[in-house]
Amino acid sequence: FHKLVGDDENIPTTVYSKEDAIKKLNFPIIAKPASGHSGLGIKIFKNKEDLNNIDVSKFSTYSEYVDKAEEMRFFTFKGDVIFWMERNPMNKKAKDGEGDASEQMDFAYRLRKLDTLPNDYKKVLSKFSKIYDKLPFVCFDMMKGKNGKIYVIETNTQPGVPFDSTVELYKSIYKDFYK
Repeated sequence: FHKLVGDDENIPTTVYSKEDAIKKLNFPIIAKPASGHSGLGIKIFKNKEDLNNIDVSKFSTYSEYVDKAEEMRFFTFKGDVIFWMERNPMNKKAKDGEGDASEQMDFAYRLRKLDTLPNDYKKVLSKFSKIYDKLPFVCFDMMKGKNGKIYVIETNTQPGVPFDSTVELYKSIYKDFYK
C-alpha cells in the first residue's frame, strides 16, 4: 500500500526500517506488520528509547502517528463509494493506539448515508480510487486528524462485512455486469 501511493499528502509519513523511523519521523510513531487484521501486531512508540528496546522484526512499516478526530471505512466499486461506515473505538487500542501489539482493536460500526458524505472525504476517495483503478472492489480505511486533514490509513480487498455491505457489493457487480 505505502509503496504504491508513495509520499502522498493524505498518507501519514511512512518509512520501512527502524533506523529510518528514528532519523526521519517525529514521535510518536505507529509500527505495523506486513499483514494482519483488527489491529493485531500494531504498536505505538512514544519515543526513540521505546523503539530501541524492542524486537522490531515483525514490523514492516513505521508511520507518524495521527491524532484522530474520527475514523471511517468506505467500500468502493469501480471508483464509486457503495457503502460507508463510521468506526467508533470500543477499546483503548482502537481509540489511541495504546496497548500491546498482541491486542486487537475493537470498533462499533455505525452505518452512514452516502448522500451525506462530506466533500473532503469525496475528494480523497476519488484520488485513491484512481490509484487502485485495476481493482474493482477496494475498501479504504480513513481518518480525519484533529488538524482537519483526511488520511488514508490502509486499503483492503477483504474487509470485515457488517450490516448488508455485501448486498451493496453484489448490487454493484450485477449492475456493472448486466447493465
